[in-house]
Amino acid sequence: VILRGRTTPPTLEDAVFSASGRAILLSFSGNNTDGLFNNGKAEAECAIAFENHTVSLLGTDPVCQWSDPLLMLITLGPGSVILPVFENDGNTSCLGGASLTLRNDSVKTNRNAILFSYGCINVKAPRTAESPMVILISPTKIGICDDLRLDASSSSGGSGRPMNITWTLREARENDTNV
Repeated sequence: VILRGRTTPPTLEDAVFSASGRAILLSFSGNNTDGLFNNGKAEAECAIAFENHTVSLLGTDPVCQWSDPLLMLITLGPGSVILPVFENDGNTSCLGGASLTLRNDSVKTNRNAILFSYGCINVKAPRTAESPMVILISPTKIGICDDLRLDASSSSGGSGRPMNITWTLREARENDTNV
């Protein structure tokens, strides 16, 4: 009889938004996985790997894919609401709306292993993010009692999400023709 110890599963290492904000790179450390989910495939619905409350943050039909045995690429679906945690926040506990929680029994060194990865990890902001491009459409002149309509709907760079735009009006000074 030969007794062998069980292989410890990989450990959650890091979770970072891609530069575009349309995907999350989830890395593990330790022993390699076989790069397959419980369904025997390298790509699957994210519900196989993550708890329901995490999947609800990832948008409609997100896709999880092993790009190598210790790196999972999570492609977010439309309507994703997961937010990044900035590294200087100093918060190490998992934050609702900003973290990924693994489903028990989903990430192992191989499909028949007994031990599995577990836990949650906050998703960090990208190391370098794409800058938004603001396109503002407005009239060149308006009358003193006219409504001013500003349209930024052609702007881009919201990483597949609706952009939040805030307008600020500063007080005009005497003889100032620009607001």
